[in-house]
Formats: sequence, C-alpha cells, structure tokens
Amino acid sequence: MASSQQHLTNVTTAEHEGLRDKGDHGRCFTFFDLPTEVRLMIYRLLLCQNHPIWGPVLCYRSRENRLSTSILCTCRRILHEARPILYGENIWGYMIRHRYGEGYINIFEAEYFMELFVERIGVRLEDLKRLHIEVEICREDEVFCVRSALTMLLKTLSELPNIQYVHIRLRLDQDSQGDTPGLCTVLQKLTLLQRVHHVDFDGVPPVYAKYLTDKMTGSAPLDHLPKMYDALALYAKHFDDCAELLQEACDAIEENNVDRFKDARTKIIEWVTQHMTYAFDHLFDHDAR
Repeated sequence: MASSQQHLTNVTTAEHEGLRDKGDHGRCFTFFDLPTEVRLMIYRLLLCQNHPIWGPVLCYRSRENRLSTSILCTCRRILHEARPILYGENIWGYMIRHRYGEGYINIFEAEYFMELFVERIGVRLEDLKRLHIEVEICREDEVFCVRSALTMLLKTLSELPNIQYVHIRLRLDQDSQGDTPGLCTVLQKLTLLQRVHHVDFDGVPPVYAKYLTDKMTGSAPLDHLPKMYDALALYAKHFDDCAELLQEACDAIEENNVDRFKDARTKIIEWVTQHMTYAFDHLFDHDAR
C-alpha cells in the first residue's frame, strides 16, 4: 500500500509540474487533469480491500469494511469510472448458516434475503466478478435448510455474466467431520455457476472439489435447470393432470438430475399435445351445420 501511495505521489507531482512548466496559470488543476491511470489508482486506494465485503447487506463503514464510498457521490463521471472497481475488483462474501449471529446474514429467510439483495445491490449485480461463499453446518438436520438457502443464492448469482473468481469454504462442526462426503452434497447446486475463470475450495474433499471445479469452469454449455423448470411450468401449470409430472421435474432439480427432468418434460409435452389435439378435433362438434 505504501509503495502504491508513493508512486501515486510521484506521478501526481510530475503531472502538476508539467502543467506549471507549460505556463498554464489561467485555470485550477482539477482531479480530471490527472491521467486515467492515476485516477484508477486513487479509486482502488479508496474502494478496494484485501478481505471480502460481506453481503448482501452493504455495511461499508463496519469494522470489517473500511471503504471510502463517499467519492461515488461526487459527480456522475467519477461514479461511472469508480463503480466498476468497487463492484468488480472486491471479493463479495456470503455466509450461509442455519442460525443467527452478529455480523452475518442468515439467508434462510428467503423473502428477506431477496428484498435486501435487490434493494442494496440491485442493478449493479452484473458488475460482481469475485465471490466468497462460506457454508457452515453444525448438525446433520441443518443440511436441508442450508442447501435451500444456498440454492436460492446461487440462482441469483447465476445471472452474473462474467464471474472471474469463486472461493468456497465449507465449515463443519467437529462432531460432523466423519460424514464430510455426505454433508458435501449441500454444495451440489454450485454447478449453477457456469464458466467461472477460477475456483478455490476449503474444507471440501479433493475428489468432490475437482468435480465441482470441472462443472463450474467448463466451457461446454450446461443445462440451467431452474430456468428450464420455469419454462415448463409456464407451459403446463394450467393442466391439473400435469401436477404430478411437474412435481417430478421439481424433484429432479433438487437432485440436479438433468436426465430425470428431461424425461418428465417429455411426458408432459406428450400429454399436453395429445390433450390439445383431442380438444381441437372436437372444437367445432357443436357448431350448427
């Protein structure tokens, strides 16, 4: 940090001396007279930190976050230049656990979490590029709730267009260490994050970590099961006879089983097609001849 500040001082002084040597005494030296490179250095000194910013509650002035975000309120030009640095170069952290704790967000409450996420991050969601997700499980009976919360978070984060880095940490209670492979299934929906440039894991068995890394960083297209289900539900939700098959498709999503989902979808399409064909064939049966 000290070397960056010294370099910034040297560059700024040289720029100021250059203006003075040119005899430019008719106007004040402004912030935007600095080279773009120097302005970006200033933004990084004010808006970046080495440890995660815990979200979605953006408490910039907490003990953990020492960011000088007031510069974003200076003018639109600075906002336009600096905002991508704040959102794109910091690591945004999310703690997921099935209990309340000071300094952490319990996203088990779905509506509360989504309301905060949209309100506080909202339209800047697309600028996030670096993520830290910490999952804590103290008892085996917490797995379902924690997995549901993580799935909800990942569905939102899967909309990010350019995720450069994701760090996953799985924290288990000492009494649960013996069943680490079984409890790791709580992370199976991480595959919703696609084309991630780099992934790191802590507390996850190497074999499962490699499997998830291959899925998350692979360049091949992946099936987006939640969106596939939304499209299927829109197609078939008005038919009561499809309710059971729709539930089967929903169960397939929970298992991350693409083949089972597609099989249920095929059955739904066949039933709806037959039903609509029959309905059309008899649509005009009672018209006057």
